[in-house]
Amino acid sequence: MKVMVIGPVPPIRGGIADTNHELCNLLAQENEVTVISFKWIYPSFFFPQTQVAVPKHAYKTHIMLEGLNPFSWMRAADFILRENPDSVLFHWWTTYLLPCYFLIAWRIGSRIKKGALVHNVFPHGVDTG
Repeated sequence: MKVMVIGPVPPIRGGIADTNHELCNLLAQENEVTVISFKWIYPSFFFPQTQVAVPKHAYKTHIMLEGLNPFSWMRAADFILRENPDSVLFHWWTTYLLPCYFLIAWRIGSRIKKGALVHNVFPHGVDTG
């Protein structure tokens, strides 16, 4: 299958990027995997983003998304439509990305299967009991 994964991977640092990196390496064992990752996620005055070394990987990476730039979201959606994957997997961990992910999902339409790997359904520190 031709699979596209939307979410951070190194050189973005953090647990979500590390998890997504490992997931994509596993998926790439039996699929053609392309990752659409972020140039930056949050404005630097909220979260100074440092980069880490890029580990070895078995997938293609296109670093094109910017957290608050709708034009980058549209470019990513157009890229997905040109590549015509069998499925797109959104790596979700924060509601901050709702506009970005929603616009991409809406733009690519219903002919491409979509799914999500969801982390942090409830924000940290929220009492769900």
